[in-house]
Order: sequence, then structure tokens, then C-alpha cells
Amino acid sequence: MMICKAGNWPQYRGSYGGHDLVSSEPLPGCVPDPSLDRGSLPTLEMPPELQWQQAGSIWTADGTLSVEIAHGADAIVLNVANLITVRVWPTKMKAIFSTAENVSDEQLLCLLVGPVLMLLLALCKHFVLHASAIQTDRGAVLLCGESGVGKSTLARSFDAALADDLSCVPCSEGPMLAGAVPQLKWNPSYKQFIPLPVQAIFFLKPGNPARPRTRRLTSRDTALRLCRHTVASRLFPSHLLKTHLRWSAEMASGIQAFELEYRQLRDQIPAMKARILAS
Repeated sequence: MMICKAGNWPQYRGSYGGHDLVSSEPLPGCVPDPSLDRGSLPTLEMPPELQWQQAGSIWTADGTLSVEIAHGADAIVLNVANLITVRVWPTKMKAIFSTAENVSDEQLLCLLVGPVLMLLLALCKHFVLHASAIQTDRGAVLLCGESGVGKSTLARSFDAALADDLSCVPCSEGPMLAGAVPQLKWNPSYKQFIPLPVQAIFFLKPGNPARPRTRRLTSRDTALRLCRHTVASRLFPSHLLKTHLRWSAEMASGIQAFELEYRQLRDQIPAMKARILAS
């Protein structure tokens, strides 16, 4: 995979979700590599007659940025608040970008380690979920949910937290938690680990029960929730959406999945941990 600014050579190398990446930018987990074969200088050429559509927004410390997307011949193009333009070549696993003069480092970092990297990983058939991850004796457990439901706080209460925001699960014969991806917090962190089989997934649901309770989910319900919680899925071209649907169905049929309903109070965490370990 490649993420480079137009007119800049790749200078850094890293590994995300088990895939190598070269970049012109010092992304989390990337290190300088003077041995990189530079080849031709990356350039940004825009396809003609693009039809733009709204594709959500990116939340950064500098504010929320709107995202537009357009699909061209062998191209996915993103326009982020007229500050950053990115062209992704799906067949080459390559993204080239340009920026306005007033773009901040925070805005650029959130875009590159967010939608751009997540889209490249998805094109490599590695889908990223909005999920924290913990390690148990039998593998990994994913804690999936929207922002603000407490998945990071819950994961960090375990001794072996692997991820506090994003978890990468490739298309494979059995559900696996792949190597690390940057965690989308104010200062994206990076923690490498070996791939682990996914033992179970819990979808967190804030509510008002007297004590935390779990409910086993059907494969159909699990597949729908996996689709909904996949990062950057609104950017997927049609062929990738089909692959994503197959991945969701196959993962749902091969994993235990539960809904965990709880009150968002810190004194509920011990009972939530007990529920997770018991299930």
C-alpha cells in the first residue's frame, strides 16, 4: 500500500493489519527507510467529469470536516472540506493527496489514518470495525459500539487490552484479529501484536438495567451489525460492498456474538467484565 503527497517521494515504511505501507508522511507506526525504491515521482491527476456525493464527516480536534466522494474509472476521489483532495487507485492500493495551505497537521493525520488507510485496508480485504479488543486465554474478544458508549474505557479495564478504538479483521477461513492499526483518538497511538483468533464479539448498548445483561444474537443480526460498524464503508465502490457483505455473513456464522446492555457508570465495569468473561 502507498499513501503519498503529490510531488513527494515515500520516505517511511510501516505495517498495518499485516500489510506493508510506504508513505511520504510519518504516520503512527511508520519509521524512516532510506532504502525505499522511489521510482517515479507521485503525481495527482484527477479523472474528468466527477459526480460528487456526500459521504459523512471526519471529527478532529480542529472541528468537524465534511467529506465528499466521487467514483471515476479506476479511481475513488475524496474531497475533505476543500482542504484535502485524495485519489485512491483500487487496483494499485495507492493513495495520492494534495492539501490547501491552511490545512493543519491534525486534520491531515485524522484523514490519512482514518478513511484513507481504512479504505486501502478494505481493498486488501481487511475490514476495520469500530471496536476495542482484549486478549483472553482463548483468543481475542471484540467490544463493538458507536463513539461514546464506553468501549475504550471497558477495554482498558482489562489487563490485556489490544485496541481501544479500531480492530482489523481480514477475510479468512476463520475470524482473526489482524495486526494493529492506528487508534483514532486525538493523538493516534499504535500498538503492534501478533494476529489472534476472534473468540467472541460484544455489541455495547447503553441502557438502564439494574445490572449488565447479555443477549445472544442471531447470525443475521450479527451480520447487519458488522456492516453498520465497519469503518469507511460509505466509501466502498460496488464491488467492494459485495465483498464486505460476504465477509459480514461469513464472520457472523463463525463467531459467538452478544448484545451487552448496561448503565454507563464506572461502578458497572466489574460486572460488565464478569459478563464478558463468563460468556
